[in-house]
Amino acid sequence: MIKYIKAEFYRTFHSPLYKKFLAFCVGVMLVILGVWKPLKFSDSGDFMVGMCALALVAIILVISIAMTIAYKTKDTKVQILSYGMTRGQMYFYDLITMQAISLVTTIILGLIALATGFVANLLGLASVTHEAYIGFIAFVLRLILYSINLNNAIFGLGYLLNSVPLGLIGHIVILPALLQIATAFTIDKDFGPYIMKFLKIQPYIILQDFASDGIKAMGADAYKIIGAGVIYVIVCFLIPGYLAFKNREIY
Repeated sequence: MIKYIKAEFYRTFHSPLYKKFLAFCVGVMLVILGVWKPLKFSDSGDFMVGMCALALVAIILVISIAMTIAYKTKDTKVQILSYGMTRGQMYFYDLITMQAISLVTTIILGLIALATGFVANLLGLASVTHEAYIGFIAFVLRLILYSINLNNAIFGLGYLLNSVPLGLIGHIVILPALLQIATAFTIDKDFGPYIMKFLKIQPYIILQDFASDGIKAMGADAYKIIGAGVIYVIVCFLIPGYLAFKNREIY
């Protein structure tokens, strides 16, 4: 297992796709520095709002890159034969690899964002306090924590449907959008509250809500929502994805 994961890490961090992604993110931060003063991003509040909004978008890109590299950029048959493992074992090794890539990349992007704030201060473009930096670090840590469940959901659905795009779009766009529409049309119905509860346990919705506001701000049911969300992902996506991938013909 260790050899396989090390090889996946080496392949990832030497991948042209990964290097282009990091270069793109650095470019975005340079653009932000260029427009910081004209857009009057001058105080700590602006820094927190801007960087947290960017982080919520960036985490989607991080997960997309991690999922694509973990699933699409290798020969499954060669990997299985080379490391003497089953498809079931590969499934869990790839899941660990995806989580690790997502974690490392999120930390790298968080450091780039903090560096952007420091440089803006040095250039006189902003006045960001230490409290704002600490608040942003706390936000990134929450982002890392709640992205674990979203990673699991996207990974499971992608392997279940044998499609990375469907795994990503399904959890980030399709399911949240359909449930929000259903909630709007059933708000006065007896089963409307149940649809609303089902919407709240969607992994991307949990990520948005809890990463932004934290558990204390989400009320007494916060832990119940998170727990239900984790169980929902395991039962509906991780296990079916494992069974589908395990029994799929080797290619």
